[in-house]
Amino acid sequence: MLFKNLNLGMRIALLEKMNTHNKYIFIKRNPFYTAQSLLIARRKNNNDIETWWSVKPPGYKYIQSFNPIKQVVRQVYNIEKQITKDLGEYVNPQDVLTVNYEDLIQGNLKLEHLRTFIGSAESKQENSNVQLINGNVSRLEKPVLDQIKHEVEKLDWKGYKSQI
Repeated sequence: MLFKNLNLGMRIALLEKMNTHNKYIFIKRNPFYTAQSLLIARRKNNNDIETWWSVKPPGYKYIQSFNPIKQVVRQVYNIEKQITKDLGEYVNPQDVLTVNYEDLIQGNLKLEHLRTFIGSAESKQENSNVQLINGNVSRLEKPVLDQIKHEVEKLDWKGYKSQI
């Protein structure tokens, strides 16, 4: 069974306590674009950027005290750090595959590699060169983009600096 769910991603310790054999594919994306996507989702779903949208990470109450742009950057940061911590603490490294979103959209990661990781016996006949839509496109006003970039660059992303 496959879940694409950040809420479950924030509950790795609980999933591991259930004694099921889980495999985790952690897809990391340039945080600049993830933060931008959250701001766009806030506008679309809440009709403003002030109202929180999506998963509430550790430190949520504190993060709420920031302006919306800093909020979404810290949201992404805290979620990524929590998932990284939990995967390292509770999960056997052989059951974790970390993938860069950019590799997916550029076609550098083949479906066969994912199948091998999860132990799938699916047919190899389907096209493994699936084209994904590149979501890493600047879609907001330049002053907002500049603020996102500034907030992203303040944090230690371990090699995931904004590439604008």
